[in-house]
Amino acid sequence: MDEYARSAARVHAALSALQTAPESSRGRYADEFTQELVHILRLMHAPTKSAQAK
Repeated sequence: MDEYARSAARVHAALSALQTAPESSRGRYADEFTQELVHILRLMHAPTKSAQAK
């Protein structure tokens, strides 16, 4: 599984956890979800290896 697919799975898992978390824990789960979103956005906008070689 490539890094993008793993990251997408982590975003999905973080969202699922956030949606089912008790209200007292939602801040922590929201932070984790945000971190995973930032990570996948960076992956999506990172230059590819082939583009770097040019």
